[in-house]
Amino acid sequence: MIENFVNTRLLAKVAHILAALLVSSFLVQSNSASSETAGTSKSAKGHLTKIDLKMGFIRQERLLGVPTSAAIIMRYYGDEQTPRKLKKMSRGAVYVASDPFDDFSITFYRDIVKAAADLGYSWHEKAFPDDAFGFQKGLETIKRELEQGRPLMIDVSAPEGHTVVVSGFDDTLQSIFVVDPNIAGPGRYSISYDHLQSIWNEHAFNRNFRSLVITSPIPYVS
Repeated sequence: MIENFVNTRLLAKVAHILAALLVSSFLVQSNSASSETAGTSKSAKGHLTKIDLKMGFIRQERLLGVPTSAAIIMRYYGDEQTPRKLKKMSRGAVYVASDPFDDFSITFYRDIVKAAADLGYSWHEKAFPDDAFGFQKGLETIKRELEQGRPLMIDVSAPEGHTVVVSGFDDTLQSIFVVDPNIAGPGRYSISYDHLQSIWNEHAFNRNFRSLVITSPIPYVS
C-alpha cells in the first residue's frame, strides 16, 4: 500500500517536471518568434546589424513632443499613459482627465525622466559631445539599447527642436528608424547616419551637445 502510494507520488512529480519542461520550451520558441517579428538580422560573426522594433503611434498635440514620445514608448512596454498626464506629471502636478488642459509648453528631458520615475520607471538622460567622436559614442549607445529591445528618445534640430523615438537601425542602409509623433500615422521613417550627425543636437536651444533618453520597462517585482 505504502509502495503504491510512493510510486504514485513519484509519477506525479515526473509528470510535473515534464510539463514544466514543455512550457519552458514553448516560451523559448515564442521569444524567438517575437524577435523575428521585431525585424532583426545578424552578420556572419553574430553581430546585430539590423533591428526594427514594432512601435505604435500617438499623434502629438502642439509642443507635446516629449510627453507624446514617452507615451509611445510606455505603450510599447505595455503601459497606456496619455501625453497630457505625463506633461502634468513632468510639472509635478496631479493629472485629472476631466480638468481643462492648457499646458502646451516645452518639456525638458529631466522633467519627463522624473515623471517616468513617479510611475516606477528607471529612465535617464545622457549627453554626448557635439562632434564626430560624440556622435559615434552616441550611435553605439543607441544600437546597444535597441539590441536589448529598448527604444530611445532623441532631440533633433531641423532647424526647430523636436523629439522623436528611435525604434531601430540598419547598418546596411546606414540609417536609424524613428517614430515621429508630429506627422501623420504611422509616423515612421529612416534617417541616414550622415544626416543624423548633422541634426542630432541641441542647437535649437543654443546648447552644444547631443542628448537622448535611455528607457526601460518597469522592473518586475515578484
